[in-house]
Amino acid sequence: MPISPVCDAAGDPVCGTARDRRNSRRVLSCAVAFSVWWLLASAAASSGHLSAPVIAAGAASVQAALGAALVVAFFRFVAQADELRRKVELESVALAAGVAIAGGFALDLLR
Repeated sequence: MPISPVCDAAGDPVCGTARDRRNSRRVLSCAVAFSVWWLLASAAASSGHLSAPVIAAGAASVQAALGAALVVAFFRFVAQADELRRKVELESVALAAGVAIAGGFALDLLR
């Protein structure tokens, strides 16, 4: 599948195939939904609106479902990307996971 240059609104070429752009939009929309729901649920929890266990469990379930959708979308994005893009994305995820694990343990010691 040849890559044809597509120009954005500023006239700059956008790299990637239509499939790459579609998968990128899917990942971005899942990430935005995940983040917005987390902000709303956090605000509701801090204001006491999630005090009932059933409501809190429902909010946590929605958050988990949005997280799972984000993981699936990112997995599809990486699986359908070309070899170089796949390598870059997987190395980025490995670095981010390492930083998150090390940072989480370090922050836990500060408590």
